[in-house]
Amino acid sequence: VNLHEGNEGPAIAFWKDGFFEFKRGQEKSLVQKSAWASGGSAAFRKSIWDSLSGLDPLFNPFYWEDIDISYRAQKAGYKVVFEKNAIVRHEHEKGVIKSNYSDAKIKQIAYRNQFIFIWKNSDLKTIIFHILWFPYHFLKSLLRIDGSFFKGFFDSLILLPKIVKKRIIVQKSFVKSDADIINSL
Repeated sequence: VNLHEGNEGPAIAFWKDGFFEFKRGQEKSLVQKSAWASGGSAAFRKSIWDSLSGLDPLFNPFYWEDIDISYRAQKAGYKVVFEKNAIVRHEHEKGVIKSNYSDAKIKQIAYRNQFIFIWKNSDLKTIIFHILWFPYHFLKSLLRIDGSFFKGFFDSLILLPKIVKKRIIVQKSFVKSDADIINSL
């Protein structure tokens, strides 16, 4: 169950130009599907948590680990829902991440972890689209002089052997495709 302070709404996700993107959705009912359960604001059934092996340390020190476990859960046939009446207070701006990491480093880790997420969890068709769109993103980042993109990409390349090992393990539990997940939200 995805729990948030206030009425932030469920998460909506979609594949765009070879990348996994997301935004906050609108509340439509008391309990509704969500793309992911947000980090410290989430509750999991222990049996499901254990079957998914919890959060993946590949995403350390932060970001994308909650999206990863939620996506793996959905691809394994479980549901992730947003509970409108649940309340959790999370003061994101006062957290340890912003006080210990520069904005550039945070962005670099976020890019790295998105690459890890895609390479680890995606169907072959999605990976192919990701590869085909990569030159566009590479050039766009080059023109914007976005060093965090390149550092994040190369950091993920270094982890590629570990990502492939995890991919082989998690893909065995998947019963749904990327399209199934996105179309069900």
